[in-house]
Parts: sequence; structure tokens; C-alpha cells
Amino acid sequence: MNRFAGFRPRRLGEDAVSDRIAAHQRKLVIGAALGGALLTFLICLVWYLDTDLAHGVKVQALEQDN
Repeated sequence: MNRFAGFRPRRLGEDAVSDRIAAHQRKLVIGAALGGALLTFLICLVWYLDTDLAHGVKVQALEQDN
């Protein structure tokens, strides 16, 4: 049974330091993952818009030739 009803007693010494380091590393990993996902989304969006605009220019050029 949990005597503390969800309360975690504060750790002292090396345990507290290792917990803080682990929490900081988790924040860095999560931030890097979110940043990478956002960067990938933006690159794909720019690529899609660029190819879509290029396709529109080609269609207009063909319509003007005819």
C-alpha cells in the first residue's frame, strides 16, 4: 500500500541530483523531438507549396501556348 497517498517524499543527496539530471535530459529529448517534428512539417509544407506553384506556372504557360 502507498502510505503517502500519492505524495513522494523529497530525496536527498545524490538521488536528488540524479533525479534532476534525468528530468532535464527528458525535457531536452522531448524538446528535440518536437522541434524535429516541427522542422519536418515546415520543410514538407514549403516543398508542397513550391511544387504546387511550379505546377500552376507550367499549366498557365501551356494554356497560353494553345
